[in-house]
Amino acid sequence: MADFIESMEDWQADRNLLECNRFMLNNQVNCDVKFLLGLKREPISAHKYMLVCRSSVFQSIFYGAISSDSKDTIPVSDIEPEIFKNLLQYIYTDEVSVGHGNVKDLLYAAKKYAVKGLVKKCLAFLQSSINKENVCSVLEMVHTYNGKDLEASCISFIHENAKEVLQSRTFTKLCPLCVETIVRSDEMVVDEKVVLEAVLTWSQLECRRRNLEITDENQRGVLGQILYHVRFPLLDSVYFTNCVSSRDFLNEQEVIGLYQFYNGRAQPSNWKFNVRKRRGFLLHSVIRYSFISMEGFQKSCANDKDTIHFMCSESIDLHGISVYGSLDENADYDTRIELSCDENSIILNSQFTCLSTSRREHTYELMFSKPVPLSMGKLYSIMLDITGPPTKMGYGGKVDCVSEGVTFHFSSKPGSRTSVDRGQIPGLLFTKPKPRTNTK
Repeated sequence: MADFIESMEDWQADRNLLECNRFMLNNQVNCDVKFLLGLKREPISAHKYMLVCRSSVFQSIFYGAISSDSKDTIPVSDIEPEIFKNLLQYIYTDEVSVGHGNVKDLLYAAKKYAVKGLVKKCLAFLQSSINKENVCSVLEMVHTYNGKDLEASCISFIHENAKEVLQSRTFTKLCPLCVETIVRSDEMVVDEKVVLEAVLTWSQLECRRRNLEITDENQRGVLGQILYHVRFPLLDSVYFTNCVSSRDFLNEQEVIGLYQFYNGRAQPSNWKFNVRKRRGFLLHSVIRYSFISMEGFQKSCANDKDTIHFMCSESIDLHGISVYGSLDENADYDTRIELSCDENSIILNSQFTCLSTSRREHTYELMFSKPVPLSMGKLYSIMLDITGPPTKMGYGGKVDCVSEGVTFHFSSKPGSRTSVDRGQIPGLLFTKPKPRTNTK
C-alpha cells in the first residue's frame, strides 16, 4: 500500500502520453464521470475530457443536445462491464484485443458511441475471419450495423460457397432481409433444389421464432417474397412432381403454371417466378438514360432498327444489353441483337430471343450466347431489332457514362430511331476480364 501511495506521488515520471492515459484509467485517477454498467449497475469511472476527445456522442452527452442534469453518473444497461472497459481502453490508448468472444458486443458499443476507429478495427477482424461456418453470422451482424463493404464481402463469399452455406445451421438464423438478399442473387452457382430446401428449413425455424405452428401455409407466410426468388422453373420436373407439387406453400394456380412451363406453354400473365439460370458471377451494367418515358416507342416501318455506337476506356467482356419492355400490359416480342466492330464491319455476335415482358418491370436483359471480348478505344455498334407492341423509352441520355471504373463513350448512328439522347438500349451488361496469373 505504501509503495502504491509513493508511486502516486509522481506517477507521471518516465511515462509517455499513452502510458499516462492507461495509468489514469486503470487506477481511476481524478475521474469526473461514473458509468453504471449492465443489469447489475457495476460502476466504472472515466474522464470526460478523454471521452469527448474521441466520441461525438459523449460530447453531446456532456455538453451538447442530449446533455442532462445527471451528467456525472450515467447508467448504461445495454453494455456489459467487460465490453465497456474494452471500449474505454481503446478510447484512452488506441489499443484493444478484438476476438471472436467480444467482437459482436464491442462493435455494438463502438457504433453506439461513434468510436469510428474501433468500428473499423472490429470490421477488419470480421473480414479476416470469414469462413463457411460463420459467414451468415457475420452477414447478420454487419447488416445490423450497416457495414456495407463487409456485407458485400460476405455476399461474395456466400456466392462462391453457396451449397455449404445454404446447408449450414447459421443460415437458418438469418433475418428475412438477409435471406432474401442471398436467395434472389444471380451470382450463386448452386442446384435450385438446394436453394428450395434451404429456405424451407429456414422457414420452419422462423415459424418457431414467431410462435407459429409449422405448416405449409405458415411457411409460405413467413417466406413472403422470398418464395418467388426460388427459381421453381429450374427444378427438375420429376422432383417438382414428387416433392413440391403436393405441398401447400404454392397455390393451385402456381402449380398449374409451373406444369405448363415444364411442358413448353407460355408463362401466365400473373407469373412471378424467375426462369433465368443463375449466372454465377457479378454482372455490371452501364445505364445511359436518366429518365423513362411512358409515351410509347414503336417502329414506323418494319425495317426500323435501334443502333448505338460506343467505345470503352478499358477492355471488357460484353454479355448483352438491357432493353425496355411493354408500355401498357404484358406483351411478347421477337428480338435480335447484333454486335459489330466499326473498324472492319465484322459482326462479332448476334442473338435471337423471344422476350416476355410486363408493365411492372421497366427493363429486361438480352444476353449473347457467350460473352464477347471488346478492346479499349475501338468503336463498336450494338443493334436491336425488336418486333411487337410499343415499348417504354428512355430520354436524357449521356454521351459519357462511367461504371466500375470504365468510361463508355456513346454516339448516335445516322438513320437510327435510337440516339444518344432518347430511345431504346438503355444499358450494356458487362464484366471486367480477370487478370492473367503468372504461371512462371
